[in-house]
Amino acid sequence: MKKLFLLIFLAGCAALPLEEEVPLPMFAPPADVFWNTIPVQRGNVVADAVLLPVFNSEERHLLSFAREGFEVEGIFVSNGDFVTQGQLIASLKDPEQQEEIAGLRRSLDRLALQIRQLGERHEFSLRSAELSGVPLDDSFYLDERERLENAMYFLRLEYEAIMLDEDEMHIFSPIDGVVSNAASVFDGQMFGTVVAIIEDMEQAFFRAQRHAFAAYITPGDRFTMTIVPLALVVEVEAVIPYGLEPHPTTAWFSIVGGEDLMFDSGTLGRIVHVFEEVTDVIAVPSRAVRRDGERHYVYTVEEGIRRIREVEIGLWSPQFTQIISGLTLGELIIL
Repeated sequence: MKKLFLLIFLAGCAALPLEEEVPLPMFAPPADVFWNTIPVQRGNVVADAVLLPVFNSEERHLLSFAREGFEVEGIFVSNGDFVTQGQLIASLKDPEQQEEIAGLRRSLDRLALQIRQLGERHEFSLRSAELSGVPLDDSFYLDERERLENAMYFLRLEYEAIMLDEDEMHIFSPIDGVVSNAASVFDGQMFGTVVAIIEDMEQAFFRAQRHAFAAYITPGDRFTMTIVPLALVVEVEAVIPYGLEPHPTTAWFSIVGGEDLMFDSGTLGRIVHVFEEVTDVIAVPSRAVRRDGERHYVYTVEEGIRRIREVEIGLWSPQFTQIISGLTLGELIIL
Protein backbone atom coordinates (compact mmCIF):
# COMPACT_ATOMS: atom_id res chain seq x y z
CA MET A 1 0.00 0.00 0.00
CA LYS A 2 2.79 2.41 0.85
CA LYS A 3 4.55 1.63 -2.43
CA LEU A 4 1.38 2.36 -4.38
CA PHE A 5 0.91 5.75 -2.67
CA LEU A 6 4.53 6.71 -3.35
CA LEU A 7 4.16 5.86 -7.05
CA ILE A 8 0.98 7.92 -7.34
CA PHE A 9 2.66 10.92 -5.59
CA LEU A 10 5.73 10.79 -7.85
CA ALA A 11 3.53 10.58 -10.92
CA GLY A 12 1.57 13.67 -9.76
CA CYS A 13 4.74 15.70 -9.21
CA ALA A 14 5.90 14.85 -12.69
CA ALA A 15 2.66 16.34 -14.07
CA LEU A 16 3.25 19.83 -12.49
CA PRO A 17 4.15 22.73 -14.94
CA LEU A 18 7.82 23.62 -15.25
CA GLU A 19 8.88 26.96 -13.68
CA GLU A 20 10.75 29.47 -15.88
CA GLU A 21 14.32 30.09 -14.93
CA VAL A 22 14.80 33.61 -13.41
CA PRO A 23 18.22 35.13 -14.13
CA LEU A 24 20.23 36.56 -11.29
CA PRO A 25 20.16 40.41 -11.08
CA MET A 26 23.07 42.16 -12.74
CA PHE A 27 25.45 44.09 -10.50
CA ALA A 28 25.31 47.84 -11.33
CA PRO A 29 28.13 50.08 -10.06
CA PRO A 30 26.98 53.34 -8.43
CA ALA A 31 26.45 56.23 -10.84
CA ASP A 32 29.15 58.88 -10.94
CA VAL A 33 28.37 62.01 -8.89
CA PHE A 34 29.00 65.32 -10.63
CA TRP A 35 29.42 68.55 -8.69
CA ASN A 36 29.55 72.07 -9.99
CA THR A 37 33.12 72.91 -9.04
CA ILE A 38 35.55 75.73 -9.60
CA PRO A 39 39.30 75.97 -8.93
CA VAL A 40 40.50 78.31 -6.22
CA GLN A 41 42.07 81.39 -7.81
CA ARG A 42 43.41 84.80 -6.94
CA GLY A 43 41.31 87.88 -7.59
CA ASN A 44 39.88 91.11 -6.23
CA VAL A 45 37.12 91.60 -3.67
CA VAL A 46 35.18 94.86 -3.69
CA ALA A 47 32.72 95.75 -0.94
CA ASP A 48 30.36 98.38 -2.29
CA ALA A 49 26.80 99.68 -2.11
CA VAL A 50 24.63 100.30 -5.15
CA LEU A 51 21.90 102.94 -4.92
CA LEU A 52 19.29 103.52 -7.61
CA PRO A 53 17.92 107.02 -7.01
CA VAL A 54 14.82 108.08 -8.95
CA PHE A 55 14.25 111.65 -10.14
CA ASN A 56 11.05 112.99 -8.59
CA SER A 57 9.67 116.19 -7.17
CA GLU A 58 9.19 116.54 -3.44
CA GLU A 59 6.01 118.51 -4.20
CA ARG A 60 3.62 116.71 -6.50
CA HIS A 61 -0.13 117.01 -6.86
CA LEU A 62 -2.41 114.24 -8.11
CA LEU A 63 -5.39 115.99 -9.66
CA SER A 64 -8.81 114.35 -9.92
CA PHE A 65 -12.35 115.53 -10.56
CA ALA A 66 -14.49 116.10 -7.46
CA ARG A 67 -17.64 114.98 -9.30
CA GLU A 68 -18.52 111.73 -11.01
CA GLY A 69 -20.94 110.63 -13.69
CA PHE A 70 -20.10 113.26 -16.32
CA GLU A 71 -18.34 113.08 -19.64
CA VAL A 72 -14.91 114.64 -19.92
CA GLU A 73 -14.99 117.71 -22.09
CA GLY A 74 -11.23 117.71 -22.43
CA ILE A 75 -7.81 117.40 -20.82
CA PHE A 76 -5.88 120.40 -22.06
CA VAL A 77 -2.31 119.44 -21.09
CA SER A 78 0.15 116.73 -22.13
CA ASN A 79 3.12 115.06 -20.47
CA GLY A 80 6.04 117.46 -20.14
CA ASP A 81 3.97 120.66 -20.42
CA PHE A 82 4.91 123.58 -18.19
CA VAL A 83 1.85 125.02 -16.43
CA THR A 84 1.24 128.02 -14.22
CA GLN A 85 -0.81 128.26 -11.04
CA GLY A 86 -4.50 128.61 -11.88
CA GLN A 87 -4.15 127.30 -15.44
CA LEU A 88 -7.07 125.17 -16.65
CA ILE A 89 -6.05 121.51 -16.77
CA ALA A 90 -9.30 119.66 -17.59
CA SER A 91 -13.09 120.06 -17.66
CA LEU A 92 -16.19 117.92 -17.39
CA LYS A 93 -19.21 118.27 -19.65
CA ASP A 94 -22.73 118.95 -18.26
CA PRO A 95 -24.98 120.38 -21.02
CA GLU A 96 -27.92 121.02 -18.66
CA GLN A 97 -25.80 122.95 -16.20
CA GLN A 98 -24.18 124.91 -18.99
CA GLU A 99 -27.59 125.86 -20.33
CA GLU A 100 -28.73 126.89 -16.85
CA ILE A 101 -25.62 129.03 -16.39
CA ALA A 102 -26.13 130.61 -19.81
CA GLY A 103 -29.76 131.36 -18.92
CA LEU A 104 -28.77 133.02 -15.63
CA ARG A 105 -26.17 135.12 -17.43
CA ARG A 106 -28.76 136.26 -19.96
CA SER A 107 -31.15 137.16 -17.14
CA LEU A 108 -28.43 139.10 -15.30
CA ASP A 109 -27.50 140.95 -18.49
CA ARG A 110 -31.18 141.74 -19.13
CA LEU A 111 -31.67 143.11 -15.59
CA ALA A 112 -28.49 145.18 -15.88
CA LEU A 113 -29.80 146.62 -19.16
CA GLN A 114 -33.19 147.40 -17.61
CA ILE A 115 -31.56 149.22 -14.67
CA ARG A 116 -29.36 151.20 -17.04
CA GLN A 117 -32.29 152.15 -19.29
CA LEU A 118 -34.40 153.08 -16.23
CA GLY A 119 -31.62 155.37 -15.06
CA GLU A 120 -31.33 156.99 -18.51
CA ARG A 121 -35.09 157.66 -18.61
CA HIS A 122 -34.92 159.12 -15.12
CA GLU A 123 -32.08 161.44 -16.16
CA PHE A 124 -34.12 162.57 -19.16
CA SER A 125 -37.14 163.21 -16.91
CA LEU A 126 -35.01 165.25 -14.52
CA ARG A 127 -33.72 167.47 -17.34
CA SER A 128 -37.23 167.94 -18.71
CA ALA A 129 -38.54 168.87 -15.27
CA GLU A 130 -35.71 171.34 -14.81
CA LEU A 131 -36.47 172.99 -18.13
CA SER A 132 -40.21 173.12 -17.56
CA GLY A 133 -40.04 174.12 -13.93
CA VAL A 134 -42.53 171.39 -13.04
CA PRO A 135 -41.42 169.28 -10.04
CA LEU A 136 -40.76 165.60 -10.87
CA ASP A 137 -42.40 162.81 -8.91
CA ASP A 138 -39.71 160.12 -9.02
CA SER A 139 -41.39 157.66 -6.67
CA PHE A 140 -42.13 155.31 -9.59
CA TYR A 141 -38.46 155.38 -10.57
CA LEU A 142 -37.31 154.62 -7.05
CA ASP A 143 -39.78 151.74 -6.63
CA GLU A 144 -38.91 150.24 -10.00
CA ARG A 145 -35.20 150.57 -9.39
CA GLU A 146 -35.55 148.87 -6.00
CA ARG A 147 -37.53 146.02 -7.62
CA LEU A 148 -34.92 145.50 -10.32
CA GLU A 149 -32.02 145.66 -7.89
CA ASN A 150 -33.68 143.12 -5.58
CA ALA A 151 -34.25 140.82 -8.55
CA MET A 152 -30.59 141.30 -9.52
CA TYR A 153 -29.44 140.48 -5.96
CA PHE A 154 -31.30 137.19 -5.71
CA LEU A 155 -30.36 136.23 -9.25
CA ARG A 156 -26.69 136.78 -8.40
CA LEU A 157 -27.03 134.57 -5.32
CA GLU A 158 -28.43 131.82 -7.53
CA TYR A 159 -25.68 132.36 -10.07
CA GLU A 160 -22.93 132.22 -7.41
CA ALA A 161 -24.39 129.00 -5.98
CA ILE A 162 -24.44 127.25 -9.32
CA MET A 163 -20.95 128.51 -10.12
CA LEU A 164 -19.68 126.75 -6.98
CA ASP A 165 -20.89 123.53 -8.57
CA GLU A 166 -19.42 124.68 -11.87
CA ASP A 167 -15.98 125.04 -10.28
CA GLU A 168 -16.06 121.32 -9.45
CA MET A 169 -16.42 120.65 -13.18
CA HIS A 170 -12.94 122.03 -13.81
CA ILE A 171 -9.44 121.32 -12.57
CA PHE A 172 -6.85 124.08 -12.28
CA SER A 173 -3.16 123.75 -11.59
CA PRO A 174 -2.39 124.47 -7.90
CA ILE A 175 1.25 125.39 -8.60
CA ASP A 176 3.72 126.42 -11.27
CA GLY A 177 5.15 123.12 -12.42
CA VAL A 178 5.46 120.38 -15.01
CA VAL A 179 2.88 117.79 -16.06
CA SER A 180 4.49 114.41 -15.36
CA ASN A 181 1.46 112.30 -16.19
CA ALA A 182 -1.70 113.24 -18.09
CA ALA A 183 -4.62 110.86 -18.61
CA SER A 184 -6.05 109.97 -22.01
CA VAL A 185 -9.61 110.66 -23.09
CA PHE A 186 -11.57 108.70 -25.70
CA ASP A 187 -15.15 109.53 -26.64
CA GLY A 188 -15.67 111.52 -23.45
CA GLN A 189 -14.35 108.76 -21.17
CA MET A 190 -11.14 109.01 -19.16
CA PHE A 191 -8.87 106.07 -18.41
CA GLY A 192 -8.13 106.02 -14.68
CA THR A 193 -9.14 108.41 -11.93
CA VAL A 194 -6.08 110.69 -11.89
CA VAL A 195 -6.43 113.41 -14.51
CA ALA A 196 -2.86 114.69 -14.23
CA ILE A 197 0.14 114.87 -11.93
CA ILE A 198 1.73 118.30 -11.53
CA GLU A 199 5.21 118.48 -10.04
CA ASP A 200 7.28 121.41 -8.86
CA MET A 201 10.54 120.66 -10.65
CA GLU A 202 12.25 123.45 -8.69
CA GLN A 203 12.03 120.99 -5.78
CA ALA A 204 13.02 117.88 -7.77
CA PHE A 205 15.78 115.57 -6.61
CA PHE A 206 17.13 112.09 -7.19
CA ARG A 207 15.76 110.11 -4.25
CA ALA A 208 16.95 106.68 -3.07
CA GLN A 209 14.54 104.95 -0.71
CA ARG A 210 14.60 101.87 1.49
CA HIS A 211 18.37 101.46 1.48
CA ALA A 212 20.42 100.87 4.65
CA PHE A 213 23.41 102.76 3.20
CA ALA A 214 21.37 105.99 3.40
CA ALA A 215 22.04 106.13 7.14
CA TYR A 216 25.77 106.66 6.42
CA ILE A 217 25.25 109.54 3.98
CA THR A 218 25.47 113.09 5.27
CA PRO A 219 24.58 116.32 3.44
CA GLY A 220 27.51 117.52 1.41
CA ASP A 221 28.85 114.05 0.54
CA ARG A 222 29.57 113.78 -3.17
CA PHE A 223 29.29 110.76 -5.45
CA THR A 224 29.56 109.86 -9.10
CA MET A 225 26.19 108.89 -10.58
CA THR A 226 25.21 107.51 -13.97
CA ILE A 227 21.90 108.65 -15.48
CA VAL A 228 20.85 105.21 -16.69
CA PRO A 229 18.68 106.03 -19.73
CA LEU A 230 21.24 108.51 -21.09
CA ALA A 231 24.47 106.81 -19.97
CA LEU A 232 25.36 110.28 -18.68
CA VAL A 233 27.89 110.46 -15.82
CA VAL A 234 27.40 113.34 -13.39
CA GLU A 235 28.59 114.38 -9.96
CA VAL A 236 25.88 114.58 -7.29
CA GLU A 237 25.79 115.94 -3.78
CA ALA A 238 23.73 114.62 -0.89
CA VAL A 239 21.15 117.17 0.27
CA ILE A 240 18.15 117.50 2.55
CA PRO A 241 15.26 119.14 0.65
CA TYR A 242 13.70 122.18 2.27
CA GLY A 243 11.01 121.26 4.76
CA LEU A 244 12.05 117.61 5.09
CA GLU A 245 13.80 115.79 7.91
CA PRO A 246 16.71 113.31 7.55
CA HIS A 247 15.54 109.72 7.16
CA PRO A 248 17.57 106.59 8.03
CA THR A 249 16.68 104.78 4.78
CA THR A 250 16.23 107.68 2.35
CA ALA A 251 18.86 109.85 0.66
CA TRP A 252 18.40 112.80 -1.70
CA PHE A 253 20.90 113.96 -4.33
CA SER A 254 21.18 117.03 -6.53
CA ILE A 255 23.45 117.34 -9.54
CA VAL A 256 26.45 119.57 -8.92
CA GLY A 257 26.31 122.40 -11.47
CA GLY A 258 23.29 120.83 -13.13
CA GLU A 259 20.91 123.78 -12.94
CA ASP A 260 20.31 123.61 -16.69
CA LEU A 261 19.71 119.84 -16.71
CA MET A 262 16.10 118.67 -16.70
CA PHE A 263 14.92 115.07 -16.57
CA ASP A 264 11.58 113.39 -16.85
CA SER A 265 9.97 112.32 -13.62
CA GLY A 266 10.99 108.75 -12.87
CA THR A 267 14.43 108.98 -14.52
CA LEU A 268 16.72 106.41 -12.92
CA GLY A 269 20.24 107.03 -11.63
CA ARG A 270 22.89 104.58 -10.41
CA ILE A 271 25.47 105.25 -7.70
CA VAL A 272 28.16 102.70 -6.84
CA HIS A 273 30.03 103.55 -3.64
CA VAL A 274 33.10 101.45 -2.80
CA PHE A 275 33.69 100.98 0.94
CA GLU A 276 36.75 98.74 0.79
CA GLU A 277 38.73 96.77 -1.78
CA VAL A 278 41.48 94.14 -1.65
CA THR A 279 43.38 93.02 -4.71
CA ASP A 280 45.33 89.91 -5.74
CA VAL A 281 44.06 87.74 -2.88
CA ILE A 282 42.59 84.24 -2.75
CA ALA A 283 38.95 84.92 -3.60
CA VAL A 284 36.10 82.47 -4.12
CA PRO A 285 32.47 83.03 -5.11
CA SER A 286 30.52 84.00 -2.01
CA ARG A 287 27.84 81.41 -2.73
CA ALA A 288 30.47 78.69 -2.16
CA VAL A 289 31.06 79.81 1.43
CA ARG A 290 28.73 78.30 4.04
CA ARG A 291 28.29 79.49 7.59
CA ASP A 292 27.65 77.61 10.81
CA GLY A 293 27.43 80.06 13.68
CA GLU A 294 30.79 81.84 13.79
CA ARG A 295 32.48 79.19 11.60
CA HIS A 296 32.79 79.35 7.82
CA TYR A 297 33.43 76.38 5.58
CA VAL A 298 33.45 75.24 1.97
CA TYR A 299 33.03 71.89 0.27
CA THR A 300 36.13 70.61 -1.49
CA VAL A 301 36.52 67.61 -3.80
CA GLU A 302 39.41 65.29 -2.94
CA GLU A 303 39.85 62.10 -5.00
CA GLY A 304 36.21 62.26 -6.03
CA ILE A 305 34.98 62.60 -2.45
CA ARG A 306 33.24 65.69 -1.09
CA ARG A 307 34.83 66.98 2.09
CA ILE A 308 34.16 69.88 4.44
CA ARG A 309 36.97 72.41 4.82
CA GLU A 310 36.85 75.13 7.46
CA VAL A 311 38.17 78.49 6.22
CA GLU A 312 38.96 81.91 7.63
CA ILE A 313 37.42 84.71 5.62
CA GLY A 314 38.38 88.35 5.17
CA LEU A 315 36.53 90.96 3.12
CA TRP A 316 33.10 89.86 1.92
CA SER A 317 30.90 91.05 -0.92
CA PRO A 318 27.78 89.54 -2.51
CA GLN A 319 29.96 88.35 -5.41
CA PHE A 320 33.29 87.23 -3.88
CA THR A 321 34.77 86.45 -0.48
CA GLN A 322 38.42 86.77 0.54
CA ILE A 323 39.92 83.56 1.97
CA ILE A 324 42.68 84.23 4.50
CA SER A 325 43.44 80.60 5.33
CA GLY A 326 42.12 77.12 4.69
CA LEU A 327 42.45 76.87 0.90
CA THR A 328 45.29 76.75 -1.60
CA LEU A 329 45.36 77.76 -5.23
CA GLY A 330 44.02 75.20 -7.66
CA GLU A 331 41.91 73.22 -5.18
CA LEU A 332 38.40 72.40 -6.38
CA ILE A 333 35.52 73.76 -4.36
CA ILE A 334 31.83 73.09 -4.86
CA LEU A 335 29.57 76.03 -5.66
